[in-house]
Amino acid sequence: MLHSLFHQGRVAREGSGSDDLNFAMMDPAPVPSRIPSFREGLVFNLVCGAYFLFLSPHVAGVARAGMHSEGASPGAFPWLGVLLALVMILEVYSLPEKLKFVHFAIRERREGDASSTGLFFLWMFHTVISILVLFHAANAFGAKVFDREEGSEMPGWLGALIFLVVIKELYLLFPIWLSDGANLSAERYARPKRREWFHDLVLVSYACLAYSLTWGMMADTPLQREHPVMGVVNTLVASLLFLIFYLPMRIPYQMEEWAGVETGRDLLRWVLSILAALVPAIWALP
Repeated sequence: MLHSLFHQGRVAREGSGSDDLNFAMMDPAPVPSRIPSFREGLVFNLVCGAYFLFLSPHVAGVARAGMHSEGASPGAFPWLGVLLALVMILEVYSLPEKLKFVHFAIRERREGDASSTGLFFLWMFHTVISILVLFHAANAFGAKVFDREEGSEMPGWLGALIFLVVIKELYLLFPIWLSDGANLSAERYARPKRREWFHDLVLVSYACLAYSLTWGMMADTPLQREHPVMGVVNTLVASLLFLIFYLPMRIPYQMEEWAGVETGRDLLRWVLSILAALVPAIWALP
C-alpha cells in the first residue's frame, strides 16, 4: 500500500513538473517594460552646461557682431549660417527618430494626455526659437534682417522661409504627441542603438546654438552680485528666462523624464539634472 501511494505521488510530481515545463515553454513570462531613464537627459544637460560655460560666449559674440555691423559684408559669417541651416534641416529627421526611441521606452508609462499641455507649450516656444534661429542664419549670410529703419518691410523671401519653418514645426508636432510606442519595433528602437547617438548629437548641437543665438545674446545685463537682494532677484529672473529658452530644445528628454517621475525622489533627480545646465549658464553671466 505504501509502495502504491509512493508510486502515485511520484507520478503526480513528474506530471506536474512536466506540465509546468510545458506551460513555461508555451507561455513565457512577459518581459517587463523598460523603466524610463534619466541618464539620457542628464548627459544632454551636462554637454549643454559645458558649452554654455566655455563656448557659448564666443558664438554669441560672433552673432552679435554680425547683427550690429553696418552693411552685408562685414556682418557675414557664412560658416555660422551653413551650420545653422544644417542643424535645422537635420532636426527634421533626428527629432522624430529620437522621439520613437522615447515612445518605445515609455510605452506603458505615458498616461493619456497627462503631459500634453506641457508638451504643447514647449512646442510653441520651440517654434518661436526656430524662427529666431532662422533670422540669425540669414543674418550670418549677410542678409539685412535686423533693420530698424522706419518704414522698412520684411523681405518676401524671409516671409517664405518663416512659413517653411512653421510648416516644419507643425510636422514635428505629430511625433511629439504620438503615443503608440507599443506598436514600434523592439528590434529597431530598443536601446542601445548607435544611430540614436547621432540623433542626440544633432539635437544637442541645435540646442546649444539656439541658446547662444537667443537667450545667450540677451543675457548681457549684469546680475549685480555685489548687491545681495538685487543679485538674488536677477538670478531668479535669469533662471526663469533660461528655462523658457532651454526646456523647449530638449523635448524628447523632457518627455522621458516626466514619464519617469513617480516619487519625490524622482522629481529631485530631475531638478538636479536640470541644474547641471542651469548653473553653468547663470555662472557665465557677467
